[in-house]
Amino acid sequence: QHSVGDSYRVAVHELGHALVGSMEEDFDEVDKISILSVGEAAGITTFIPKELNDSMATYKYFIQKIKVALGGHAAEDVIFGHANISSGATSDFQQVSSIAYYIIKDLGYSTIIGKLSLSEKHISNHTKMLIDQEVKQLVDKCYSEVKNVIKTNKSFMQYAAEELVNRETMTGAELKELKELYNIKN
Repeated sequence: QHSVGDSYRVAVHELGHALVGSMEEDFDEVDKISILSVGEAAGITTFIPKELNDSMATYKYFIQKIKVALGGHAAEDVIFGHANISSGATSDFQQVSSIAYYIIKDLGYSTIIGKLSLSEKHISNHTKMLIDQEVKQLVDKCYSEVKNVIKTNKSFMQYAAEELVNRETMTGAELKELKELYNIKN
C-alpha cells in the first residue's frame, strides 16, 4: 500500500515504461500496468513478447527494450524534475546496462571493436574503456529519445497517472483507449 503521493509517483514511473513501449513500432504489446507492490517492486508493467526467443532478436528490438526500461526514469524526470527522481529505476538501469553491453560487446554492433565477441580475458583496459564510452553514448541517445516522447506527451502522462492511481491496475487495452481519447498518435 502506497501513500497517495507515492501511488502517483509509481503510476508515473510505470506509465513511462508502458507509454514508451506502446509508442515503439512493432514492439511487445503492453499487457498490464499496476501500482500494486510486487515483491520489492513498487509497481509493475508487463508486456506480451512478440519476440519469444532473444537469441533471434534484432538490434532494433534490443534498442526498444532499452528505451522501455528507461521510460520510468524519464517519466519521473519530466513530471517531477531531475532532483526529485526516485530510486525506483535501479533494476531498470541494471537491465539497460546488461542489454547495452550485450549489444556492443557480444553482438558485433560496436563501431569501435567491430564484429568481434570478446571474452573478459581478451579485452585490454583501453578496449574496455572504449566499450564503456560506446555503451554510454548508446544509452544516452536512447534516454534522450525517450525523454522527448515523455515531454511531448506530458499532459497525457499526468492524466493517465491519475487514472492509474484511481484504478490501481490498467490493461494494455485500457491504456490504448486512454491514448485514443487523448488523441495520442504513435
